[in-house]
Amino acid sequence: AISAYCAERVPDGKGGTEPRFTFNAYINSRFDAYQLLNSMVSVFRGMVHYAFGAIHFTADRPRDPELNVTRANTVNGEFVYKGASLLQQHNRVNVTYNNPANGYEREVVSVDEPDDIIKYGLRPTDIVAFACTSESQAIRAGRWLLYTERMESETVTYIGGEDHIDIGPGSV
Repeated sequence: AISAYCAERVPDGKGGTEPRFTFNAYINSRFDAYQLLNSMVSVFRGMVHYAFGAIHFTADRPRDPELNVTRANTVNGEFVYKGASLLQQHNRVNVTYNNPANGYEREVVSVDEPDDIIKYGLRPTDIVAFACTSESQAIRAGRWLLYTERMESETVTYIGGEDHIDIGPGSV
């Protein structure tokens, strides 16, 4: 399912289409295995975790919910909500990627939220799009970060009941 999501064709911003995510890397040195896996899954906005004797991958992608969580199926029916401060949300992302048109040299493309910059002042951040050789994929990474910080900034904590046994990281 993750592979099909990554291979889906999306607009490239230049009138054509390209796969949503591609991985173009040459790994020629030793890495900590967990660090390398986390870098690799970052290409498709994923997570890696170990459970039940196996390595599992998840991706931030549309999918159906696996469990409806209510007060009835949580311990004591308690939910604790926390949100990020508006001051922690960025409005410019400088994304570093490897440009094939320039000998795969590292280049930076900026993605902005102009209305937020005018309203709150510039709050930039920098990310590296690992194994990325597409400017439009780098731009999508920047847009995803800005969107996620703005629209998915709240977390909820609760203690699940027995029906939560199959729920893991990345579950909906």
